[in-house]
Amino acid sequence: IKKPQVLKRWIMATGRSNWQPSTASRVCNLHFKSSDFIDTPNMTQKILKNDTIPTI
Repeated sequence: IKKPQVLKRWIMATGRSNWQPSTASRVCNLHFKSSDFIDTPNMTQKILKNDTIPTI
Protein backbone atom coordinates (compact mmCIF):
# COMPACT_ATOMS: atom_id res chain seq x y z
CA ILE A 1 0.00 0.00 0.00
CA LYS A 2 1.76 3.08 -1.25
CA LYS A 3 -0.53 5.84 0.03
CA PRO A 4 0.07 6.61 3.74
CA GLN A 5 -3.57 7.55 4.38
CA VAL A 6 -4.82 4.27 2.83
CA LEU A 7 -2.24 2.26 4.80
CA LYS A 8 -3.44 3.88 8.03
CA ARG A 9 -7.04 2.92 7.22
CA TRP A 10 -5.98 -0.70 6.48
CA ILE A 11 -4.18 -0.91 9.84
CA MET A 12 -7.23 0.50 11.63
CA ALA A 13 -9.52 -1.94 9.77
CA THR A 14 -7.50 -4.97 10.93
CA GLY A 15 -7.96 -3.98 14.57
CA ARG A 16 -4.25 -4.57 15.12
CA SER A 17 -2.72 -1.17 15.85
CA ASN A 18 0.81 -2.59 16.08
CA TRP A 19 0.60 -4.37 12.67
CA GLN A 20 3.07 -3.13 10.07
CA PRO A 21 2.35 -4.91 6.78
CA SER A 22 5.21 -6.02 4.57
CA THR A 23 5.23 -6.80 0.86
CA ALA A 24 4.42 -10.40 1.83
CA SER A 25 1.38 -9.47 3.99
CA ARG A 26 -2.04 -10.57 2.81
CA VAL A 27 -5.65 -10.08 3.91
CA CYS A 28 -8.14 -12.82 3.06
CA ASN A 29 -10.71 -11.92 0.39
CA LEU A 30 -13.49 -12.73 2.87
CA HIS A 31 -12.71 -9.39 4.57
CA PHE A 32 -13.93 -7.47 1.51
CA LYS A 33 -17.29 -6.96 -0.15
CA SER A 34 -17.74 -8.47 -3.62
CA SER A 35 -18.11 -4.92 -4.96
CA ASP A 36 -14.53 -4.17 -3.81
CA PHE A 37 -13.09 -6.33 -6.61
CA ILE A 38 -12.57 -5.60 -10.28
CA ASP A 39 -14.81 -7.86 -12.35
CA THR A 40 -12.43 -10.32 -14.04
CA PRO A 41 -14.49 -13.35 -15.10
CA ASN A 42 -11.62 -15.18 -16.83
CA MET A 43 -9.13 -14.81 -13.98
CA THR A 44 -8.84 -16.99 -10.90
CA GLN A 45 -7.03 -14.30 -8.91
CA LYS A 46 -9.17 -11.50 -7.52
CA ILE A 47 -8.00 -7.92 -7.99
CA LEU A 48 -8.96 -5.19 -5.54
CA LYS A 49 -10.10 -1.82 -6.76
CA ASN A 50 -7.78 1.09 -5.93
CA ASP A 51 -7.96 2.44 -2.38
CA THR A 52 -10.20 -0.41 -1.17
CA ILE A 53 -10.25 -0.90 2.61
CA PRO A 54 -11.16 -4.20 4.37
CA THR A 55 -14.65 -3.87 5.85
CA ILE A 56 -15.85 -7.28 7.01
